Amino acid sequence: MNKILELQDITRVFHLGSMISRVRITAVDRVSFHVGSAEIFGLAGESGCGKTTIARMILGFEEPTSGRIIYGGKNGKPAAGKKARLAARVQMIFQNPFEAFNPLRQVESYFFETVHNFHLASSRTEGLARIDKALEAVGLNYKEIAGRYPSEFSGGQLQ
Repeated sequence: MNKILELQDITRVFHLGSMISRVRITAVDRVSFHVGSAEIFGLAGESGCGKTTIARMILGFEEPTSGRIIYGGKNGKPAAGKKARLAARVQMIFQNPFEAFNPLRQVESYFFETVHNFHLASSRTEGLARIDKALEAVGLNYKEIAGRYPSEFSGGQLQ
C-alpha cells in the first residue's frame, strides 16, 4: 500500500502558566497510524483526547514535541506546492459544524463551490454526479440536501 501520511510515535506537550508555576499537559501521547492512497480515514475519540491537536499537527499548525510525521514517504513538512496538494486531499471537520456554515446559505452551494475550486468536474452535470456519489457514501443523496439550510440538518449530517 502506498502511504500518503504516516504518524510515528507522535507526542505533543503544552506548557502552561508562568516560569514559577508551569503545568505540563500531554495532549497527544505516542500516537502512530498511517493513511494509504485512496483510503478514507476518520479520527474519532472522546472529548479532550487530542483529535484536534493531531489534526493541527498534520496540517502544520502545530509541531509535535516528539515523533515524526511523514508525508508521501518524506519526513517533515511538505514543500509549499506539495502542501497545497495535500490540503486539497486532507480536510479537517470541526466539532461544531454549525459554526462552519453560513446559516443564510444553502448547504448544496458548499458542495458546488468545492467541486469548482478543486477542478473536480468539467461541467455542472459531472459535478452533480460527483457530489451525489460522495453524499451516497455517507448515507445521503443530493435530493435530500438540495435547497436546505444548515439549520435543517443534524450536527452529524453537517459533519
